[in-house]
Amino acid sequence: MPVYDSVTYNDLVFLSIYKLVQTGPRLLKPIYKSIIAVIANLAPYTKALCREACDGLIYLVQAFSKRDFLLEKEDNCRTLTALFESVNYLLAYHDEGNQHL
Repeated sequence: MPVYDSVTYNDLVFLSIYKLVQTGPRLLKPIYKSIIAVIANLAPYTKALCREACDGLIYLVQAFSKRDFLLEKEDNCRTLTALFESVNYLLAYHDEGNQHL
């Protein structure tokens, strides 16, 4: 992990999940729903994210909103919905600390 200025544990979790999905093996596809559930459970308690974590969150939205991923399994749309709800919560309730998002 690169060194970032003033990161929190939430930043670490968001960055780790981003890197796991981006560069991890495709064997992790069955647990993507659980991985996104971690983000969805942390979002209400995340007051601020660093720029890199926000970029990673946007990357996850792009990756999980691709047509191939959504058509792969019937409940993949729920994974994307949980991710959208996380972003919505960060923007609606903690917008002052998430200016990078």
